[in-house]
Amino acid sequence: MQYLIEDVLAFIKGDFQKVNVIIDSVEGSIQKIAKSISPTERTNLDRILKYPRNSMLLPGMIDIHVHFRDLNQKHKETIESGSKAAAAGGVTTAFDMPNKNPPTTNKERLEKLKQLITRTAIIDVFPYLQLTSENANTLEQHPWIKIFLGRTFEAREIDEDVMYRAFQTAIFNISEGHPSRTIFSIHCEDPQLLQEEVKPTNLSWDEFLKSNPQVVNKWRPKEAEARAIEKIMHLIKRLNLPNQDNVDFQQLKIHVAHLSTKEGLEQFIQLQKSLNISSVTLSSEVTPHHLWFTHDDLKKLGVLGKVNPPLRTKKDVFALRQALRQGLISIIATDHAPHLLQEKFDIAPSGMPGIETALPVLVTLYRKGIITMHQIVSYYSKNPAKLMGIDEKGYGSINIGNPANLVVINPKEEWKVKNDDIHSKCGWTPFDGEILYGRPIHTFHQGKIVFERECKH
Repeated sequence: MQYLIEDVLAFIKGDFQKVNVIIDSVEGSIQKIAKSISPTERTNLDRILKYPRNSMLLPGMIDIHVHFRDLNQKHKETIESGSKAAAAGGVTTAFDMPNKNPPTTNKERLEKLKQLITRTAIIDVFPYLQLTSENANTLEQHPWIKIFLGRTFEAREIDEDVMYRAFQTAIFNISEGHPSRTIFSIHCEDPQLLQEEVKPTNLSWDEFLKSNPQVVNKWRPKEAEARAIEKIMHLIKRLNLPNQDNVDFQQLKIHVAHLSTKEGLEQFIQLQKSLNISSVTLSSEVTPHHLWFTHDDLKKLGVLGKVNPPLRTKKDVFALRQALRQGLISIIATDHAPHLLQEKFDIAPSGMPGIETALPVLVTLYRKGIITMHQIVSYYSKNPAKLMGIDEKGYGSINIGNPANLVVINPKEEWKVKNDDIHSKCGWTPFDGEILYGRPIHTFHQGKIVFERECKH
């Protein structure tokens, strides 16, 4: 089928232009971008899509940090349900974390996961490999590696020696062209500073967290994040890197996941300034929930707000927002981590769903003057595509011939979020009751409509 997306503000080559866009679901690509479409051309189209005035056409969002569970965690989320939730949030590409059950730690498990993705996903899903002491010397020649410095749900904690071996392996693999780049996404919390989560036995988890919101920052203190980033800096300095004259070797990428503190941000900026090695690039991400909530919101959210790293202070949220506005943080990712409500209330595992609400949260921050629409597209689509090496295939931008991975939003349309709206298998959201803007109207993947919602004209 051929669709005409009529008279929208499309984000093309760094700016918004009012255009008409023709996409083809068979070719899976953008066929034409024009100011107007002739009557003859219109008669050959299968469907003409009209939207409210000032609706925006954006490249599909690219979320480099999701937990789509599946395997022995099917009750929480599956690749299928996670990809449907992603489509409802305007996300057309997601990178799936490996702390599954069983974890994605070798070629065999990677291949089985890829086959599952091919059968069930309605968007592009790419799997990470989880670093272990067993695979550190090969990395299975896989480009996307996850390192857990601090313990978190179903993850194997890694020490500095294993991480150093992995960095050196990546350098060798890249120099051989297998793969041409390696991206390490690192959960940065120093395990030596993390405390056991202990609550009084006479209170439920929910009651305890609502009455003691500050305790999460005691269990996982801010210093743990800053200290872990500092350790990365020391490891980089120890690396046996290629000659600096080798301009072709620039694809070792170290990425700090879910920054949550002012102290961690400052340490990251210091690391960036000190990194004068052209063969290593450094980047960081922040989640929408760390831009929106503080630990004081645990008084309302209780167990639903329990996440790793935890919700922080107002000062931290302000620092993260400022860094985002100034371009010091270049990527937004959700850390979508669903658990069933009953599990949250019974044993309080850390993690919250976020992939359906992320874009509306960001559009709402735009309406508040905190970030721009240009930054939303850059941080949640263009920059992630470049980091993960898929920009070369046309991901993260709107151009003729590119994959038709697109999302249409109306930034003025209000949405009172309800748990009933959620497509994730977990069936809830910490944003229940919040007023957000810019909920996706249509999401296209490879030219096919993978999410569709009626909206007011």
